[in-house]
Formats: sequence, C-alpha cells, structure tokens
Amino acid sequence: MSWHLKITLLILVIIAIYMFASQIKNKKLELKYSLAWFFILVIFIVVVAFSNIIIWVAHLIGVVDSTNGIFFIGFCVVFFLLFVGTIAISRCSVRIKAMAREHALLEKKYQELESKVRNENT
Repeated sequence: MSWHLKITLLILVIIAIYMFASQIKNKKLELKYSLAWFFILVIFIVVVAFSNIIIWVAHLIGVVDSTNGIFFIGFCVVFFLLFVGTIAISRCSVRIKAMAREHALLEKKYQELESKVRNENT
C-alpha cells in the first residue's frame, strides 16, 4: 500500500471519527449506537498502519487471493454493523410497545376518572 493511499485513508478515518464525535456532542447520535463504528474505525487505523495484516488474516482464514480476503473481511464488518443496528432497533421496538401499552392504560384510567367526575356533577 502506497504512502499516499495510507495518508488519504487515515485522513478519511479521522474525518469519520470527528463526524461521529460531533454527532454525539450535538446529541444527534447516542454513544452506545456509535461504539461499534468507533471500534471498526480503530481497527481500520491499525489495518492502514500495518497493511500486511490484511494479507495475514486472508491467509489465516484460507483465502488465497488477498483481494478476496479484503472483500470477505469487509462483508464481515458490514454484517457486524447490521447486527448491532438490528439489536438497537429491536430494543427500541420493545420500548415503544411497552410505552404504547402504558399510554393505553393511562388513557383508560383518565377516561374512567373523567366519566366518574361527570356522573358526580350531574
């Protein structure tokens, strides 16, 4: 990997880290949802700094061509990020259902109290 490519990739990773950090600072993104991205970016920095790691990992998993190894590792990274996102969405779905149930119960209690007050006034 050439020095120009390494420097370009490192600059892009630093920009990505800055973007995530600013989104967290502005409270547009929660830290727990971005930890997976930070983990991947740190690994990416290590891979860019030591580019032979990709070739070593590719041979370790039995891939002869390092290009195919890069694609396979990229697929695994995307799969990991999708899995983390699915977990977050699932947790939010459970919370939304619980809140909807609670809201329905509170609405029912409110209507019962309101009808009780109306009956007392008449």
